[in-house]
Amino acid sequence: MRDDLITLRQLTANKRPDGVMETTAKEKTIFCRVDSVSGSEFFAAGQNGIHPEYRFTVWADEYSGEKEVAYNGKEYRVYRTYRATEDLIELYAEERTGV
Repeated sequence: MRDDLITLRQLTANKRPDGVMETTAKEKTIFCRVDSVSGSEFFAAGQNGIHPEYRFTVWADEYSGEKEVAYNGKEYRVYRTYRATEDLIELYAEERTGV
């Protein structure tokens, strides 16, 4: 069921002592189930300028609000989450362009 791997990435902006802003990334790779989004999800998100690609289902205790996902060499942005059960959370993601 959860036999694919994704890398969750949490980006943090920090100000260095010299005043320059610096972004650091904290990453973790976890198992997930990968599905296409439903037609209704695709059209509803499209109404808001979002181009959904995948629904990643992960263990809820492994997800900490990360908004960036790497999967199969591509970068995705999590635009919505859904708590499917007490133990599982669904991450709805669109491909990041210009990365």
